[in-house]
Amino acid sequence: MINSKNLMTDYYPVYAEFKLAKPAMFNAKELADLAIERGFSLLSTMVLAFKNSIEGFYFLTCNITPEYLFKNGSVIMEKPECLPSFLENFSQYKPGLMQMEIHLKDKWNDDDNISMEALVQFIILNQLYRFPISFVSVIDNSMLKDFPVLTEKEFNLKLELVILYERFSAEFELIGKINHIYYTTFKELGEKLKLKQEEYEYYRKKLILAPNCATEEQLNQLFYENLVHSKLNTNSETVNNLNHSKQVNFAEASLSLQRVIERTKILYRAIAKNTSEVQRSNAEMNNIPEELNEIFIEANTIYNEPVTGLTDAFLIYLGMTSLLTKVIVFREIYQMPISDKLQLFDVDKEVFVSKDELRILHKSLETQLVDFKMRHAIDYKKRFILNNEQSAIHQDFLAQQINFIEKLIANIQIEIKEVLKIQSQSK
Repeated sequence: MINSKNLMTDYYPVYAEFKLAKPAMFNAKELADLAIERGFSLLSTMVLAFKNSIEGFYFLTCNITPEYLFKNGSVIMEKPECLPSFLENFSQYKPGLMQMEIHLKDKWNDDDNISMEALVQFIILNQLYRFPISFVSVIDNSMLKDFPVLTEKEFNLKLELVILYERFSAEFELIGKINHIYYTTFKELGEKLKLKQEEYEYYRKKLILAPNCATEEQLNQLFYENLVHSKLNTNSETVNNLNHSKQVNFAEASLSLQRVIERTKILYRAIAKNTSEVQRSNAEMNNIPEELNEIFIEANTIYNEPVTGLTDAFLIYLGMTSLLTKVIVFREIYQMPISDKLQLFDVDKEVFVSKDELRILHKSLETQLVDFKMRHAIDYKKRFILNNEQSAIHQDFLAQQINFIEKLIANIQIEIKEVLKIQSQSK
């Protein structure tokens, strides 16, 4: 079911939580009765109820089943906006979730008198619907009692941030999926085309240098001298850019930026603990799933990206949250122990970012997304992975490109020989 970090599922459905052999969807009473039978806590049951609402939304709005979600994750190729749309329309589902209180309160010993409103807010703002129940079951009532019921204004502002996260997380996840599927589908031709393009560039540069040489040996010597010189200049420029890049001074950063960075550190530590097998000795490496190694490498790559402002920090936060979700679901599926849970949950009433910062962040992320899509030619690639006929046409197009470049290379090789011959005769 899982064969790459880009295709690892980030969703663990309700029927899997109940260990049912066949996929199913439930009404409130059925869900409550099953939860009691399985011995789930009040919070765990409410998380299941919330997931059940999400699954109902996917099915009714996007025609996507829980089984499909389990296999493919919450980001659907044709409709990546499904989960953000659910949260945007959450007010329509809230009354149904609140009615769960009728089914649940009498069946659990609720000495702490936990507010159902606070419970639902806690689930959304900590995105507990993304994780398996085993991951959230460690939350005890004392933590929930510390979580205050937010006013509608406070909650809506925090909800906006969650929706922003879900929307852009889905978009960047989709880009990763498209790149992965495109590369996998056209791997052989794509690699051959890339090699031919590099070979063409090699001979094109030699043709430019050929008038300065009389023999093939002289040309090769001059080419490699220029190559070394170019590499040294590029490396110096890269180092200079890194030295002069404006890294955030944590002490001078805004409170919002500091909080994003701190939350990212917590996520990174959680990922590290849940990929700890990768850090063992080489003798033990053979039994480690490749997915954990990929997650570990990706987390370290993302974590070490330079941060120059809130947008950079938030993009890193998006990447870390996505990786953590995938690795937790992966470990649940393969019955591997899950580490480090409690530190991840936020019981703070304080708003993560201000309204103005949220507006600026949204605009900046939109710009980054458009740029990212253009650089990766996402709309172009998407055309050829969703349609078999288009895929076959693209296979043929790539093959023709390879043949065309091969002809260009052959012509350049002839031109180089002619130039060298002329130069040798003139000396």
